Amino acid sequence: MLTSSSPLLNEQDATDPLAQRPSKRGTPYIRPWIDWTWNSVASLIFNTTILLGLLYGVGLCTSTIQKALMPSNEYCLHSVSVSYNYITFSGEGYNTYYGPKCLNPLRTISTYASGKTLCTDKEIQIGFEKIRRECEKDDFEFLDWRHVVANITGDDIARMRLVEFDEIPSGTNVTEPVRLTKSFFQRVDNTLVCLPQQCEGSDD
Repeated sequence: MLTSSSPLLNEQDATDPLAQRPSKRGTPYIRPWIDWTWNSVASLIFNTTILLGLLYGVGLCTSTIQKALMPSNEYCLHSVSVSYNYITFSGEGYNTYYGPKCLNPLRTISTYASGKTLCTDKEIQIGFEKIRRECEKDDFEFLDWRHVVANITGDDIARMRLVEFDEIPSGTNVTEPVRLTKSFFQRVDNTLVCLPQQCEGSDD
């Protein structure tokens, strides 16, 4: 049996620096630093994990936003084209999602007409080129928009019917070109991802 005067215990005390640390009389020495150390390590690991997770999430969001953003000069006609998703034109591409913007002359003329009143000529050209790429990507033919609108004059555009958002009942087949009102265009445009300078100017 080991006693307090045992040589083995005396040897252990001599080699244990904690055993030689002073304690209050009558109170056994407790090693609180051990619990504190383990808690700190656990807290550090947890906080580091959370931080890395947040950084990873921010990285993914940033990457997604960068991929979603398109060149600023593509936005105008893109917004016009998306607006016409709310209108059904009779003819080619009916009852398909991508078909109308690729194949339907009425939609092509309408997109061009609204572009002439809402976008610049450069934005119209670049916007139709974007539509062409999208059509080819989805294996749709693409109408030569310049040929389709070759005989459309400014007077023709001015005489086209202006339509508001939700003015034409869903499922109605529109049989003539129509133009978007500015409020219709802006309502759709404001729901799309836009660059800061475009967002600032969307209410002009």
